[in-house]
Amino acid sequence: MHLHIQIMEYQTVVTTGHCQLADIFLKIVSFTHFPGLSTYAQSMSKIFCELLNRKTVPKEELDWVLLALGWENKVPCVLLLFVNNHEQLTKESLNGLLDQYIPQGKRLVYENETLLLLLKSEFDTLVDELTNLIQPLDFICGVSLPFAEWDTLAERLNQAKLAIHYGKSANTCIRRCEDFTTSYIHDSLLKTTKDLCLCHPAILILNAYDRENEADLCFTMFQYLRCERNSTITSECLYIHRNTLQYRLKKIYELIQVDMNNPDIREHLMLSYEMIVKN
Repeated sequence: MHLHIQIMEYQTVVTTGHCQLADIFLKIVSFTHFPGLSTYAQSMSKIFCELLNRKTVPKEELDWVLLALGWENKVPCVLLLFVNNHEQLTKESLNGLLDQYIPQGKRLVYENETLLLLLKSEFDTLVDELTNLIQPLDFICGVSLPFAEWDTLAERLNQAKLAIHYGKSANTCIRRCEDFTTSYIHDSLLKTTKDLCLCHPAILILNAYDRENEADLCFTMFQYLRCERNSTITSECLYIHRNTLQYRLKKIYELIQVDMNNPDIREHLMLSYEMIVKN
């Protein structure tokens, strides 16, 4: 209790000694007052780690774990991955904070990284609290797509990793996979399709114009389509005045004749832009 007050309430700087002492006290309390508590927690983590290793877990064991967590009839869930480039002590601090402030979830350590399993409904209500916990420690949190099938847990971890990777340009410490799936699909497609002949002719025209005139029409059109052709949002994303955007759009329409109302054409244009950029 003294350690809790000093560290959590008075925000005393945490040292390695603090963490070691707290761990010793926890083990003493566990074995003295709650026999089997440590084994109980470890067995739950072991089952989830086996699922992450794509191993088959007996249904009765998994059902027991879900029942113990109160998740037996509650879906979907999400998997959260927390990463940073700091020392182990910082990770231990995060683990303590998650255990204290997010008791609804099941925390585990897998391959030296902190993971947290949560019901999707609970995650939605805890986003602000999670942000406040991890920002001071400089952590990034990747969030998987919601799931109900536990044998897909390894894929969910990969989704959380993808969210962190593709969210590098996002100004947020919590990155949801659902926000970056399109970018991942585009990249996967571009890895197998290197032929610029598949680019939409309009993109080639705008790209050539930009090179000759040191303009930025190609990127402007890409952002315009990405923002669902909303001029206000597009101008904000490009950090330009709305009138400047209208001037660029007018020039774009003078150079190319395409049906922007056709969703297939819009998708082709955006893919073509990414193909040009990554080649």
